[in-house]
Amino acid sequence: MKRPSLVSKAAPAAWPWLLAALLLALPLGTGCDSSGGAEEEPVPPGLRVTTVTTGHDLDADGYTLMINGSEEVTIGPNETVTLSQITSGSHQLDLAGVDANCAAESATASVTVTGPTEVTFEVGCTLKGRIAFRCSLGAGLFDLCVMRPDGSERIRLAPGQIQGTPSFSPDGSKIVFSQGTGVIYTIDAGGGEWTLLIQNLGLREAVQPSLSRDGSKIAFSARPIEVETGVYTGTRDIYVANADGANVVNLTNSNDLWYEAPTWSPDGTQLAFVGLSAPDENSIDDEWGDLYVLNADGTNLRNITAGTPQASLVGWGVPSWSPVDSRIAFTAAPSREDRYRIFGVYMIDANGASLTRLTNNQEQGAHASWRPDGEWLVFSGDAPDANPEGGYCDKGGTIAVMRPDGSEKQFITDCSLPSSHAEQSPSWSLGEGS
Repeated sequence: MKRPSLVSKAAPAAWPWLLAALLLALPLGTGCDSSGGAEEEPVPPGLRVTTVTTGHDLDADGYTLMINGSEEVTIGPNETVTLSQITSGSHQLDLAGVDANCAAESATASVTVTGPTEVTFEVGCTLKGRIAFRCSLGAGLFDLCVMRPDGSERIRLAPGQIQGTPSFSPDGSKIVFSQGTGVIYTIDAGGGEWTLLIQNLGLREAVQPSLSRDGSKIAFSARPIEVETGVYTGTRDIYVANADGANVVNLTNSNDLWYEAPTWSPDGTQLAFVGLSAPDENSIDDEWGDLYVLNADGTNLRNITAGTPQASLVGWGVPSWSPVDSRIAFTAAPSREDRYRIFGVYMIDANGASLTRLTNNQEQGAHASWRPDGEWLVFSGDAPDANPEGGYCDKGGTIAVMRPDGSEKQFITDCSLPSSHAEQSPSWSLGEGS
């Protein structure tokens, strides 16, 4: 027998004469059972249940409302439903199907229905996913850490000498990172043993690994070296390999510029990276350059910032290509003289157009990285209230998120813990890890 729906729906209006006939046909004893007791009847208009969900990344599919542990009703994140067939008496309501980034103030409600009754479930949601980043206790040594985008559930995955920005696999289950003298590893996003990916005896300083969006390729920068003598035989170039570390190929083969910090286009056909002009490895004064784009087969190298009003504004810019379009976020300064005093997150199109600054002088901003859906950026900067009394923060050592137009900035760390001397080079995944 089909069970009547708990959710009320409007019924067609009855003709007046039919309604009168039905009333005349009712026996006088209607409303009482054979023993003379009152029958249990639905309480019009029933029980009204409302969900109120606030925050970010609300679940568009909504939740499941369980009635007395058996009946199920789907309810949206901000919706009211009327349970018209609820009878008088005590009932238990449970709100299920709440996403991991959301939490109900109370997911269970016990109600006694004696007439029209209302119940409200309040749910708060934070941004989805995980953020991997370099965290430091000082002395220039960085560990690999992971946290939620609201700064909670922070854990250390790998200790010591982590270099560059870590890179998540497409499903968020793995993190690729470089360590020490430039060896590239992968690790489960939930922790565990390291797996060696890149350790080529003919290359040194293999750093800043970047996985393609489909997870099939890894790009990184490195320098060729003569193994027997330990002498470098070239400048830093951009290399590409299979995701398992096989088939390493030099894409740039430069003899004058230093190329570093590659990032993939959404379709995997292009790479963007920084090019430094004749750097002196003994002087930071020469860490200055431009932003370049190259086809993934090594052809069509072009400088996309040379024609901007702020020529040579990139420096150690660590670009990040949007996962959904042609925009590239990167670090820059208004002038060469200001590059270690005033720097920020900028945006530019891959064709060199539409240069825009997203952060101000107080916020600073560096190492911006896109969320995989293109809705948010995460970066390291200076929180307005960073370094509280007893704080340990370096310049640019707090992590923040913002929209791609620079709005809705939220600093999610504040250097209030001894374990947060500097927090830099973040990367965002929408996966929950393993």
